Amino acid sequence: MHCDADAFYVGCELARRPELRDKPVVVAGKLGSCILAKSYDLKRAGVKTAMPTWEVKKKHPEITILEADFQYYSEVSAQMFSVLGKWTPDIEVYSIDEAFMDMKGFRKLYKMSYPKIAYAIKEEVKNHLGLTVSIGVSVNKTLAKMAAEVNKPDGVTSVSWRDIPSWLQKFKIEDVPGIGRNTTPMLNKLGVHTCADFTNLTFDTVKRILHKPGLQLWKELQGEKVFRVEKTFAPNKMITRTSSFTPLTDHQGFLWSHTLRQLERAIEAMNDSHQMTREVTLYIRDKEFKRYHNTFRLPNSTRSFQVLVEVLKKLWKKHFPKGVLIRSTGIILTHLSQNTGSQLNLFEDPGLIIRKDQLEESKQGIKDRYGNLSIRSASSLRLKNLGPDRKKAIRAKTFNVDW
Repeated sequence: MHCDADAFYVGCELARRPELRDKPVVVAGKLGSCILAKSYDLKRAGVKTAMPTWEVKKKHPEITILEADFQYYSEVSAQMFSVLGKWTPDIEVYSIDEAFMDMKGFRKLYKMSYPKIAYAIKEEVKNHLGLTVSIGVSVNKTLAKMAAEVNKPDGVTSVSWRDIPSWLQKFKIEDVPGIGRNTTPMLNKLGVHTCADFTNLTFDTVKRILHKPGLQLWKELQGEKVFRVEKTFAPNKMITRTSSFTPLTDHQGFLWSHTLRQLERAIEAMNDSHQMTREVTLYIRDKEFKRYHNTFRLPNSTRSFQVLVEVLKKLWKKHFPKGVLIRSTGIILTHLSQNTGSQLNLFEDPGLIIRKDQLEESKQGIKDRYGNLSIRSASSLRLKNLGPDRKKAIRAKTFNVDW
């Protein structure tokens, strides 16, 4: 099964704001600049993701615009996966609002057909979280994911093995997950316009033109199970957190506060995956879209906010461009490894290293209990609730570089 939440960000907001149900709602990015998610009535009216909010507001003056709350969405996502976990231990989290579930053998346990199990799961998510989800049921991951899209929102679609050939005739080749916009024109030139056309190609032809990835999709559309539901995930190779600024600014105090908040968010992601970093990059893009990348390699891996802040201070003092308007900044953590504790050495106070680790564990414990925004650095805390006085606060130099 493939479970996909319907208009997830909007669904989360409607769950805590039931008075907005049946009204046109969009979730916008920072400062309400562009559309991140929209209700289904607006989607049918032609509103697309990434459209400027002013353009949507002009066409649909009745809409309600809500600023994104990613912390809240992450919490709801975790609760949704917890509900799914009650039905099967074999879950692969595919994104913040999607998951694959291996349900093989559970018909006997639940004394229900697979479609009835899907309906039961859907109702439990709705009852517990106020969210609607759409579920696709089939013999492998590719077909289940395609099926989940058919009856959105709040639907269940089941495709049995014997129905696959006739069912695929309804789909264009670009509807297959994994067939990109560059591959589609090439297949069209070869006379492949539908999924049925694709499955009618020979093994050798697919292998020659699309190699192993295309061959795997071809096999799955034939009804074979190539991709397994993976309960374990490859560790992150890189963690990136960025912010864009409207209006552009050269106010160093304001930009430094944002950079520290990006570092906090990157460390939160690193802690979630139980990793440490040995390399930090400060990323800056100016008004003319010129990019600055400056990297510092640490002698040992760490997850300490204190250690990484000192690294950022060095990068900032040495490399920050002076006298130019900044469009965006970001933090990139690389050379990630599993968190097995900090490496002690002969030239540092081991007690200090241990205390830093204990501090990070205590901070993470508070965040796990009260949310990621419950404990923050004083510098990044100044960003909270600027609201309409944001520009005024920057001009008044409310933000200072605090070193």
